[in-house]
Amino acid sequence: MNTLFARGLDRSRCFWSESVKSCKLSTSAAGAPVFSARGTSIMCHQSLRRALYSTCNTPAFFASFTNSAGTRRFSSINADMITKTSSEQADKLSSPRRLSAIEKANLPNLTPGHAIRILQIHAANGAQLIRNTDFHKLCNSSRPGKKRDAKVIATALKDFKRCNQYILHREGARMAVQGMMRSMVPNHKVVYGRPRLEAAVFVLEQILDEKTGLYFATETFMVDKVLSDLRKSLNEMEERGVNLRVAIDEDKTEGAELSEEENMLTRAARVTEAVVKLLVKRRSRPENEMKKRAKRKYLKYLQVNEGPEVSTMKLAADICLAIGGSEYTKKNIIAPYTDAWWSRGNIDESIHHMVADAEAKELESVEAKASDVVDTSEGDANDDSCENTGSAEGNLDCGEGQDEYTSGKETK
Repeated sequence: MNTLFARGLDRSRCFWSESVKSCKLSTSAAGAPVFSARGTSIMCHQSLRRALYSTCNTPAFFASFTNSAGTRRFSSINADMITKTSSEQADKLSSPRRLSAIEKANLPNLTPGHAIRILQIHAANGAQLIRNTDFHKLCNSSRPGKKRDAKVIATALKDFKRCNQYILHREGARMAVQGMMRSMVPNHKVVYGRPRLEAAVFVLEQILDEKTGLYFATETFMVDKVLSDLRKSLNEMEERGVNLRVAIDEDKTEGAELSEEENMLTRAARVTEAVVKLLVKRRSRPENEMKKRAKRKYLKYLQVNEGPEVSTMKLAADICLAIGGSEYTKKNIIAPYTDAWWSRGNIDESIHHMVADAEAKELESVEAKASDVVDTSEGDANDDSCENTGSAEGNLDCGEGQDEYTSGKETK
């Protein structure tokens, strides 16, 4: 490169000396030489341009001098050629995209069972990583009304996180929740509350399980969607005449035998309570209290740092008021939220109004039951008194008859 540039300078010197000689020899009519600084500079520029173009007409040479002030004019000469060569080289260097495991399989009908089998073989013993696109296809292939597909998605989340260090992102968590809800809800024409309730409880239990990774990547609005489906299912069950109120007590519910509906309602209340506490914990930055290794591992998987919104608290309070009552809601829904340092002990006033209305209704129902008990006890007492008076009168009549009978015997 230096030798080429030196040759160009030598040729420019030759052109310069020849141009000066020609200017000295040529004279005007008055005898004054036609020679100026501008003319010499233009001629020098042209000579340099010819020399450089003839000796250094390569893309690499011009690319190396495009940033300098002295050669910026020359870089525009072969700009088109440089861009063409660079694009061709980039096309040659860029290799075609490799096909993923599911794309290589090219199955006509893909189901979550087929997809997880392919990915387990593809990423066996941690040899290769799981692509996000493959996991998205697994979740999107879930069929409506097939509970087995929802369980396969949950198994895939646990398996990939444990064996392949798969980091779940927001989009993947969203697709996983939607796929599980789609498969858990039956595809009947009329779906009443019980199947929808089971589907919502199943999805919330998977979010609570940190082994699935949904805790780290599920956004709050997705939790709101699941809670709203749970509340709709409770409304449908109430319309069918199911009593939603269950006495939720840790000591009593563990040992007592509950019916299937009561057990399902208790699970719904417990899961709602746990989800609210989980979101409060995630918003409170628990990694600040962890040790270094645990903190690195936690932050490696963490994708979302959102806590419960006002809509989340309203839904959770409404569900727990319908099942457990006002005291249970205060203790397990409102108290964890107000105790968090970032909430500053404040909560939306609408939630306080909901709890106050529920308390008023509970007091009215208690008073009505007490009045019914008093009325029934008074009626029972009146019946007993009537029976006692009737038996006494009968005894008196019997006594008078016996006296007459005995007196008749004596006269005889």
